[in-house]
Amino acid sequence: MSMIISAVLAVIVFLIVPALIGMLANVFRKKKHFSMALFLVSGYGVLFAFFELLVLPFIYLKLPFTLMVWIYSVPVGLLSLFSLYLHRRVLLEKLRGLPAALKGLPWCAWLAAVLILFQAGTAAVRMHVDDDDAFYVATATTTVTTDTIFQYDAYTGLPYEELPSRYVLSPFPVWNAMMGTLTGLHPAIVAHTVMPAFYIPLSYAALWLLASWLFEKSKRNAWLLLFFAAVIQMFSFYSIYTGGTFLLVRIWQGKSFLANVLIPAILYFCIRAMNQRHPARTDWLLLFAMMAASCMVSSMGIMLAPVALGVMGIVMYLRHRKLQILGYGAACCAVNLVCAAVYILIR
Repeated sequence: MSMIISAVLAVIVFLIVPALIGMLANVFRKKKHFSMALFLVSGYGVLFAFFELLVLPFIYLKLPFTLMVWIYSVPVGLLSLFSLYLHRRVLLEKLRGLPAALKGLPWCAWLAAVLILFQAGTAAVRMHVDDDDAFYVATATTTVTTDTIFQYDAYTGLPYEELPSRYVLSPFPVWNAMMGTLTGLHPAIVAHTVMPAFYIPLSYAALWLLASWLFEKSKRNAWLLLFFAAVIQMFSFYSIYTGGTFLLVRIWQGKSFLANVLIPAILYFCIRAMNQRHPARTDWLLLFAMMAASCMVSSMGIMLAPVALGVMGIVMYLRHRKLQILGYGAACCAVNLVCAAVYILIR
């Protein structure tokens, strides 16, 4: 019975809550359309950004982990309930129309869905041991057992003499620890079983956003892109450094989440914010959230995400000749710049 309860809680915190937060984040857009992929990706960006801004003070003030979980989960839970109430009619309408929508999907959509579910199921059910888990999963376990955040070395169990500069600004293992606390599961189970089941489809949701923009007039072509991407990912284990390898066997690590979810999402939100004459402020705020989220998942995201945004910003500026693009783009990198400065100081 406890495993059933944990499974239900996992669906709530990994799927339902991010979707509801994403719906709330997109509620102020003038052009509204219902897209579960957009809601999920947006929701995770907002949740990760909030987590990054909340956890860093807790680390440096050496405050308890359980206090952080309460301060984080209560407002997120209340906002999720508010979003559910606000969108209750739309959700009921979409649920009633779901059978008809599924019947209208092209054959390539079903093939893509089968491949994606196969990948997520295989990664969740099968076992893969990664050497980096000696730090990432062990740090999450140490966080739970000691009720502290980055105060004890996961390798030795001894108190840190100085904070690990490579990891302290990107507390993704602490997110794992919090998910374990909220679901009642061990952080190792969350990392190796729960996260692959939800984060692998999430990576394809981010790719779907780009595909639906590229093939705006042909959803069939967008599904074909997703299908071929899934095939390529399955045959990408010719090196341990490919995106497909990181996606299918290391998705519970922040650097994999950065490469497979956040970088495509950042590119999509760059397009959405910069490729319009009058972009909504919501688009820029969501791009800001994605940039902050990139800091949370991996120290590489502190610099790689601004590089991706900078390249896109220059391209869009050359196309539209609007300085606003460069100014707003630089503002979206605020958290990255602060984290980069702190990293230089504590290194």
